[in-house]
Amino acid sequence: MSHAPVRTRAHDHDRKVRRRLSAALVVGALALTGCGAGSDDPDGAAPEADPTVSSGVPEVCKEAFPAAFGAPDIAEISMLPAGWPEPPPGSTLCQTAETIGGSRENADYVTTLSAEQVLEAYEDGLDPALGAAREEGPLGGEVLVGAVDGVDFQITPGTGKFTIAFAR
Repeated sequence: MSHAPVRTRAHDHDRKVRRRLSAALVVGALALTGCGAGSDDPDGAAPEADPTVSSGVPEVCKEAFPAAFGAPDIAEISMLPAGWPEPPPGSTLCQTAETIGGSRENADYVTTLSAEQVLEAYEDGLDPALGAAREEGPLGGEVLVGAVDGVDFQITPGTGKFTIAFAR
């Protein structure tokens, strides 16, 4: 005999909270990654060396994250859970960012993998205790969400890149 899963108010509340968190994480990720590079020089002066590349940003990151600056270091993500898996092969860390007050942190990567391959790699690599689950992202497409020790995470893949957002 098969029984349908029982839905409770707590379950419905948790889904609503996750959806709101997903939306907040996406908005935060978009705000942290910036909109684009600078504008043309009105004086017609010769362009200077690209500050993103000369500052330590990997060259492969320039197109996907034009506002990236400085050498990225995953150790700067203080909310990174212990035992967090390495990024999938073919992925390069481009930048990390934190909101004022430290309630959200992002790690932005470029990758040669498809969105599906990124999600599969993290599903395979994450500890089952983190409760990772796929959900529909607030901007469409699937995201991987979960929580551990009071920190929520969301992995949002895109074309040629992905963002891992952490929030308290």
